[in-house]
Amino acid sequence: MSAFSLITLLSLLPSIISALKCHQVATANLSNPPETQATECIAGSLACTKLVDYTTKTFTKQCQQFNCTVGLLKIFVLWYT
Repeated sequence: MSAFSLITLLSLLPSIISALKCHQVATANLSNPPETQATECIAGSLACTKLVDYTTKTFTKQCQQFNCTVGLLKIFVLWYT
């Protein structure tokens, strides 16, 4: 293994060891949001999301297993097909 390969591998190590942290809320009221601490997501999570339902005045916060851009693209494709 070359020195360059070893340095590259070692530079990726912190991102592999440290997991994504998100505020996770199953369902909460917009007018009375709970105080939460960011917790580690499961391995492979790529984004934190907050979904707001203005009809019921509730929201959720969670870890996403896919990139938000890819997810929105999937929704767009499904919506218009």
